[in-house]
This record gives sequence, C-alpha cells and structure tokens, in this order.
Amino acid sequence: MLAFVILANVLLTLLNCYIAFRLYRLRRTLVRVGVTLTRVEQRIHRIFAPAPAFIFKGQQGTHSLHYSYQRLAFQLAGLQQSLMAITLILRLCQRQGRRYRRQKGLFKG
Repeated sequence: MLAFVILANVLLTLLNCYIAFRLYRLRRTLVRVGVTLTRVEQRIHRIFAPAPAFIFKGQQGTHSLHYSYQRLAFQLAGLQQSLMAITLILRLCQRQGRRYRRQKGLFKG
C-alpha cells in the first residue's frame, strides 16, 4: 500500500512537472508573439501616422480640381454658345449674300 502511494505521488509529481514545463514553453512563446506584435504595431503606426494629413491634403486637391473643372466647363459652355452664335450669324450673312446676288442677277436680266 505504501509503495502504491509513493508511486502515485511520483507519477503525479512527474505529471505536474510536465504540465509546468509545457506552461513555461507556452509562456515563452506567448511572450515572443507579444513582442513581435508590439513591433509590428509600432511599424504600422509609423507608416500610417501621417496618413490623415495626406488624406486631407488629397481631399483639398480633389476639391480644388473639381472647382477648376466646373469653372472650365462653364467657360467651355459659354465659348460653345458664342461659337454657335457666330456660326449662325455667318450662315445668315451667306444667305443674305446669295439673295443679294440673286436679286442683282434678276435685275440685270
């Protein structure tokens, strides 16, 4: 009976030592993972920390470009209307010239 108790204690001790060793290795692994994640977070922070300023600058540039585009589109529409008016005037003048030449030709004959 005494031998069984001693053997059971020895086996429990060995089992506890094995569990303690596995927990120690797990702790070491978790510490390494934690250090790696901390380094990754620091690097990502260094990379993305200036991002809001760049995004804001890009938004301002986009807004300025949009405003310039609208202004140019408005100017282009005005220019197109002016060219259409000039074209219409030139066509009317050509028609008047043809009529005048026809009338002049009729009176000669």
